[in-house]
Amino acid sequence: MNKNMFLKIINDNGKITEYEILLSFFWLKTNRNYIIYTDNSKDSNGNLNIYCSNI
Repeated sequence: MNKNMFLKIINDNGKITEYEILLSFFWLKTNRNYIIYTDNSKDSNGNLNIYCSNI
């Protein structure tokens, strides 16, 4: 069973945006953890917007 995980981010104005976590991983080269996530929105070409952050 695959359960989707979500992340909620509150901006400076107090607006809450929910993101679906696609992948998280540790990269030995940088010695950091990363998370790849999306808000399931699309750009003007119909491509899914995906974001990456180190945590």
